[in-house]
Amino acid sequence: MRSMHRSSNCLTRPCAANPSPLAAGWYAIDLVGPDATALTLEPPPEFASQAMAAEMAELYWRALMRDVPFREYDSNPLVPAAIADLGALGYGQLSTTSLFRGETAGDRRGPLVSQFLWRDIPYGLQTIEQRYRVPQPHQDFLTTFDEWLDC
Repeated sequence: MRSMHRSSNCLTRPCAANPSPLAAGWYAIDLVGPDATALTLEPPPEFASQAMAAEMAELYWRALMRDVPFREYDSNPLVPAAIADLGALGYGQLSTTSLFRGETAGDRRGPLVSQFLWRDIPYGLQTIEQRYRVPQPHQDFLTTFDEWLDC
């Protein structure tokens, strides 16, 4: 009978602790693009900072506007309110076409949803499906303390 505990061989051959080829440790090096260990991220802003407050405000605005279709950004009353609020927090020049877009030059061009998300991804012998079930509009979860606590 095979051992069910993690051993040094788990990184080189399948074992019960690491059965999926997508699990950490199986493919530590990508053959395409830069080595992941050579990339860095900026540290997050201090918790009690203006930058953290601005990031939280953006997340709240995204949550409030999650049911607003992109095609309604020119007419929905939430959009100018979000633009004014985020602009006051230092997000620079925002418009209905640049709201919630990325920070780099290429992020502000093209469609709002990446076309790569419309196609499945071949990954070795597997295919990773890009379609996800999402809640219906106005279907909210964990909106009370008791619901959150029970979860």
